[in-house]
Amino acid sequence: LSDNSGSFAWFDVGYLMACYEQVNIGKDYPAYDFVRKSLSLSGGNPEIEFACALVTIWPKRAEHSQHVQKARLVARNKSLLSTNVVAFFENEKVQ
Repeated sequence: LSDNSGSFAWFDVGYLMACYEQVNIGKDYPAYDFVRKSLSLSGGNPEIEFACALVTIWPKRAEHSQHVQKARLVARNKSLLSTNVVAFFENEKVQ
């Protein structure tokens, strides 16, 4: 896969920062902002949409339900993304 937009780099840094935040290694990182920028640069990549849903679980962000809903809409049946969306968010109500 090629990534002329730099989307993957923004994703990698943002997702790593989010992991650090969730295990209390660091805080006040702009993790979500980086992952959201990756989503924008990717043109709405479904897997990055799912990652945004994961990143917004904790600390809970207002955007979380929106990302879950979009990830559900774009996940194709029997794809790895679909399997993961069901595994993580099957019982979650979307607002």
